[in-house]
Amino acid sequence: MNKQYKCNIILDLLPLYTDGMTSDVTDAVIEEHLKECEKCRQAYEDMSGEINLGLQQKKRRKRRRLRYKKKSVGRMVLLGYFLLLLLIMALCVLDVVLFL
Repeated sequence: MNKQYKCNIILDLLPLYTDGMTSDVTDAVIEEHLKECEKCRQAYEDMSGEINLGLQQKKRRKRRRLRYKKKSVGRMVLLGYFLLLLLIMALCVLDVVLFL
């Protein structure tokens, strides 16, 4: 098989390989080719780096969302306490007004 032809096939399969979507047999063929071919190995490393960067960005977004949720929950609890205090005060005022 022509080396360029094989490289094209491997390059087409690399995204699936990095996502773990290829079979064990295909994994073995890709890994064997990556040992021999510098061009395809570099492409794989570039893809792996992009995946790692994407995961880091997702983790940062998730942490930001969690911080925002914690702030939101804190604000809701504070608002709940405030409304409860207002309700108690309103009931006290009604009690005084009705029983005078």
